[in-house]
Order: sequence, then C-alpha cells, then structure tokens
Amino acid sequence: MAKVIKDLLLALLNATLILAAICLFLFWRVSITTQAVMHDFTLGQQIVAPLRNDLKDMTAKLEDMRATLARLEWDKGAESPAAITLMNARLDTLDARMEMAQSRLTHLANLPGELMDRAITTGVDRVMVRATELRGCVMPKPEEG
Repeated sequence: MAKVIKDLLLALLNATLILAAICLFLFWRVSITTQAVMHDFTLGQQIVAPLRNDLKDMTAKLEDMRATLARLEWDKGAESPAAITLMNARLDTLDARMEMAQSRLTHLANLPGELMDRAITTGVDRVMVRATELRGCVMPKPEEG
C-alpha cells in the first residue's frame, strides 16, 4: 500500500513538473512575440514623431499665412478681392489636407494598441495550436455550412 501511494505521489510530482515546463515554454513563446511587437511599436513611434512635429510646424505656418493675408486685406482694402479670395480658398484647402494628415497620424499613433492586441491574440493562438500538436491532438475542422 505504501508503494502505491509513493508511486502516485511520484507520478503527481512528474506531472506537475511537466506542466510547469510546458507553461514556461508557452510563456517564453508569448514573450518573444511581445518583444517583437514592442520593437515594431518603437520603430513606428520613431517614424510618426517627426511627421507629427512637421505637421505642427506646417500648421503654425498656415496660421501665420492666414494672419499675413488678413493684414494685407486690411491694409490694401478691396484692391484685389479676387486674389485674396483665391488665396483664402487655397489656404482652406491646405488646412483641410493638414487636418486629414493629422487625423491619419493620430490613427497611426493609436494603431500600436490595436497591433499589440492582434499580436497577442495571434501569439496565443499559435501557442495553443502548438500545444495541441505537442499533445498529439488535432484541432477540429470548422463545419462547412
């Protein structure tokens, strides 16, 4: 009876150690994927930051141009209203394009969070597939409907 209990405890210890080893392996694989995503995130931020600064500078220049145009319009009176109207229209177009570029950069800045979620989900899915392969199990195929 003591031998059976000893053998059961030894089997329990072996199973626990194997389970711990599998968990460590899975954690290692997920951490590698996370590190790769963080590296991509850092590279993306290095690309986006200068663009954001350039957009801020260009927006400031556009505001300065608007102020200059308003001064000219005030100083010159109604000397060339068509030219001033055309310049205002061009400034409005440039302003709209700058707003669109700013919104795209904001989207890119928020994108790493989405990428991180997708990478973690993908990494976990891959780990689960490999874990089932280690067990010798096959994932069920989705039913065709």
